[in-house]
This record gives sequence, C-alpha cells and structure tokens, in this order.
Amino acid sequence: MAINGRDRAFVLAGQAFNTATDFAMAHYAWHLRRAGSNEDLPEIPHWLATLQDLDVRRVFFAHDLLSWEPPPEPL
Repeated sequence: MAINGRDRAFVLAGQAFNTATDFAMAHYAWHLRRAGSNEDLPEIPHWLATLQDLDVRRVFFAHDLLSWEPPPEPL
C-alpha cells in the first residue's frame, strides 16, 4: 500500500518483503538490471518497477522493525 504524504510517498510492504534487507537487495538488483548488468541477480517482482515511479522515501515491513530509505543522491 502506498501512502502519499505532503512531499513524499511511504509504502507499507506488509508481506511483499519480509525485511528491509530483502527489499534493499531487490531494489539494488532492479537498478543493476536497468543499467544493463548481466550479473546473476535475484528475482525481482514485476511491480517493483512501478514502485520506482512513486519516488518512495520510506518502506515499512510486517516482519522487521527497521524501515528502508533510499540512499542519498550523489553529490
């Protein structure tokens, strides 16, 4: 579920990913594939590309007290 705040979107990932680590690995793999990487990467859910369009600022998980935030933009 995506929730739009004033200037950012938040996602309640629930059962889609169990932990922030699982999500971070899939997010990174998505970026590598998009950049044309031929490495052996984990499976990525088809909806992850749609999630990228939301410019999500934080993702919460059902089985993890940690949340995920995107890395800072390079200078």
